[in-house]
Amino acid sequence: MDNAVPSLHIGLPISLLILNRLHCRSQGIDIREWRHREFDLFVMVNVVIYTFSIQYLGIHWIVDILPGIALAIVCASFCHAVQPVVRSTSLRDWRKLLPDRSQSIFAAVCVLLFSGVLVIGAIDGPGVDEDVPNYRFGVGDVNVETVEVHSLWDPVTVEVSNVGDSTVEVIIIKRKFVEPHAQQGTFDWDAILEDGTPDVVVLFPTGYPDRSNSTEFEVMPESLFDVHLILMRVHAQQDQHNTNTDPSAIGELRITPHYVDDELMWSAFLASLPSFIIFGIAIEGLMYRLKQIESDDISDINS
Repeated sequence: MDNAVPSLHIGLPISLLILNRLHCRSQGIDIREWRHREFDLFVMVNVVIYTFSIQYLGIHWIVDILPGIALAIVCASFCHAVQPVVRSTSLRDWRKLLPDRSQSIFAAVCVLLFSGVLVIGAIDGPGVDEDVPNYRFGVGDVNVETVEVHSLWDPVTVEVSNVGDSTVEVIIIKRKFVEPHAQQGTFDWDAILEDGTPDVVVLFPTGYPDRSNSTEFEVMPESLFDVHLILMRVHAQQDQHNTNTDPSAIGELRITPHYVDDELMWSAFLASLPSFIIFGIAIEGLMYRLKQIESDDISDINS
């Protein structure tokens, strides 16, 4: 599965917990005596379950969770501060909702900073290098990639290239043929072949110019639930063209799916700009409150 930063599996429930506590503090209520305490405990239990399950299943790493928590703090603080202002402001006074000079500066800095990171790291970063593998697996392992359904009218083209030093096998097959033969993270390759009868594509390293080291699949889903999977493993058979004589051989593939909406990448980037602005305003608000607390402490000491 593809890992994503930040982890909203953690960010969303953590933001709920923070909002609950900010609300109780503003109302002078002890969180333990809050009338929705059961809901709060339910969310807390889910955070523990999510934290374990998303790492166990490989959906997220710990480096995805920490930014998710940071995002939760910022978003919850922003919502708690803005919500009463929005509710008390009439439509005729909408200009009062616009950020002031200090907030605008922080928002502009965040837009420039995060936009640069997104463009350099995600849109045109090292991850788009065609010679860099995005899947690695050892002898005996079977890795899986999902071909998502984005359209029922346009096919998905999937490019698969062997960028490593070991011969690998690749199949593309409907998910319904794989599920009966997947148990606790392992796949019965032979049983899947017998059930789904897909064509096995053998990809050789680039050192064999007379052998193919890349292939291209085209998937046309029949329904929203017609999900296809790409399974891959190190080539099991030994022959004169196979280099996998070492049990520690590593298969390395570059899998690139091309969806009909790939051109929406820049639209997604533009849609992210409001979140960058909100982040900047929230950071400015947090810093302003910290300065107020520091100023109050100094006043108390002087008095």
